[in-house]
Amino acid sequence: MAVSVEYAEYLRDLLRPLGAIRLRRMFGGYGIYADDLFFAVVLDEQLYIKVDAQTRPEFEDADLEEWVYEKDGKPVHMNYFRPPEDIHDDEDSLRHWGRLALDAALRAKKPVKKAVAKADAKPARAAAAGKASVKKAVTPRKTAHKTGKAE
Repeated sequence: MAVSVEYAEYLRDLLRPLGAIRLRRMFGGYGIYADDLFFAVVLDEQLYIKVDAQTRPEFEDADLEEWVYEKDGKPVHMNYFRPPEDIHDDEDSLRHWGRLALDAALRAKKPVKKAVAKADAKPARAAAAGKASVKKAVTPRKTAHKTGKAE
């Protein structure tokens, strides 16, 4: 499953029209990101780009190869397909198939939850539980003086 650094660098240069391309080692190959969006993977010197339910039919109609591996004797189908070979020398084709992959990656991206400060979280939790955020009244305590008598 090893991927040569030279091939990974070639793919980064090839895919530059799709955005700021970044490579990250994974699965014995590389994950490929465009503007921090994971949209492709390269394994065994083969590029696979992201598909989803909306784009899969176009990849299947073009008779492109799906990334499938075997686990426990059963095939595991991934949501990645090899793009057509003409993306290597036809920028219009690269943009078309790359855009499909980026769109699928955008649809798959999970929204990022904003961090809530602890101080802000307490009233929100109390309200969610149906409890009012009420401070307890403080009753002054009677204190004894040196004489031992309470006031």
